[in-house]
Amino acid sequence: MPDFLVQTAFRGSCRLSEIVQKKTLIWVLRYIGCPSCRYDVDELSSHAEAFAKKGVSLLVLMQSSVENIRKTYPGGLPFEILCDPDQEIYRSLSIDPAQSMEQLRPESEAGKERMAKKFNAIREMGITHGEYEGNEQQLPAFFILEKDLTVAHAHYAADLVDMPDVEEALAMICRPKRRSFFVFFTKVCYIIISIMPISILHFTKHRITVKILTSLREQHPT
Repeated sequence: MPDFLVQTAFRGSCRLSEIVQKKTLIWVLRYIGCPSCRYDVDELSSHAEAFAKKGVSLLVLMQSSVENIRKTYPGGLPFEILCDPDQEIYRSLSIDPAQSMEQLRPESEAGKERMAKKFNAIREMGITHGEYEGNEQQLPAFFILEKDLTVAHAHYAADLVDMPDVEEALAMICRPKRRSFFVFFTKVCYIIISIMPISILHFTKHRITVKILTSLREQHPT
């Protein structure tokens, strides 16, 4: 990922590399007045300690102004919010908005159930719509970065709830890497190919020796 010059909500302007000091999850949302986005920020905040224990830092990218973030969270957050009201980073990373408001809604039954569950939770928490900012049709996304800003994983959502919940994201980012079957298969083949000529050679020598001994015995029976 490019080393963007970013405007953070609580520490000012800096390079992305200055705040990505270890494995980092960047959660991409619309703006803080959006109830769904506010819910996600609160969920990440409540799980920030769990991510920290796993050696993972958090960042949230939003189309909100610094002023609106600080007004919403005057006491700060356990992670930084990258403010991109002009959506320059969104365009650079091709985090495109939906073509219509209808596209934000999931089509599958599972997606519809997920959305209903999330919005029920939002109502129970008493989160209401705040100031409008940015692109109302913006789709979410998330990135997992290594310390050197290498993108270990990227996900561009197809609708508003095509994202893991926070606990699922924590499990995903902390899951041990599985060795790919292709790599394993390649190494096994290499070992077999390396050993095979020796084995064949030994087997051939053994067959020749047996034939010679058998022939001698036939010529000189005891």
